[in-house]
Amino acid sequence: MKKRTLLLHLLLLFILIIAACGTEEPKQEISMQHTKDVLLLEKPIIEKQEDEAIAEDKQLENVQEKKVQAIEQKPVVKSTEELSKEKEELVPLKDETEENKKLIENDSAGDTEAPNEKNDKETFHQNEETTIKAGVPTINASLPDDNSEARVTPITHVVIHFSSNVLAKPQDPFVPEDIFNIFRDYGVSAHYFIGRNGQIYHLVSEDRVAYHAGKGNLPDFPNYKDHLNDYSIGIELAAIGTKKEMEPMMSESAYESINPSYIGYTDAQYHSLDLLLHDILSRNTTIKRDRKHIVGHDEYAPTRKTDPGSLFDWSIIGF
Repeated sequence: MKKRTLLLHLLLLFILIIAACGTEEPKQEISMQHTKDVLLLEKPIIEKQEDEAIAEDKQLENVQEKKVQAIEQKPVVKSTEELSKEKEELVPLKDETEENKKLIENDSAGDTEAPNEKNDKETFHQNEETTIKAGVPTINASLPDDNSEARVTPITHVVIHFSSNVLAKPQDPFVPEDIFNIFRDYGVSAHYFIGRNGQIYHLVSEDRVAYHAGKGNLPDFPNYKDHLNDYSIGIELAAIGTKKEMEPMMSESAYESINPSYIGYTDAQYHSLDLLLHDILSRNTTIKRDRKHIVGHDEYAPTRKTDPGSLFDWSIIGF
């Protein structure tokens, strides 16, 4: 009986083992199928993420490439010494004559030996009249920065000049663009230029030193010897002086051919100059309104300059 019972137990155990083995395989099949289904569902998501990563890398490469190009195209900044050396090596204009050199030396109020050679002639950009200084309408005609330098000293003076293009164009000597080109090509400048009809052209910002006075001396300001540019604002007026004052620049016959209306100054110029001076002094309280601080170029450099000359009436502007 015991032996029979043992056999039954062994048989039952065998059946249970077979049953267990029979159910294991379907579970594995279900598990594998589930994994396949998950992979198939996730494949498009994975591929999309990969595409986005590739696009992001490409965008970063494009940005980096643009930065490299910008660096390569960045203009070279030259030192003051290099610019000065290049300016000294510039070749004079081929059509330059002795008379033209004299004209520029006197009329443009500068002290350069030769003009800067330029290929383009379109740098005179005359904008619409705009009030860029309090109460005074001016025309913006900015000269290149090479014609001036940063100011580091206080402004204490104003210097009055005259300018013209009478040698080159005796019948039309006051074209603003011609005056501008003379300043630009010869490396000289002024802060303002007043035309025959009273138009005020703004050429150089007051916070920069314009090259208008050159070498000279003021008795009451010995420290300013040959350095009045550093302390002053230069104003040019379109005008021609007397025959004697123009003698260093032109012959007597050439002077007598000039239209008499071009000689001296106009009422419109005096009016605009008075307004401009009032405005300059209101903004620069270091300039006193007297004849020690408002001077003519011929007072600072009497052996070289004749402008604004004897035809300029100081009383009209209150002196």
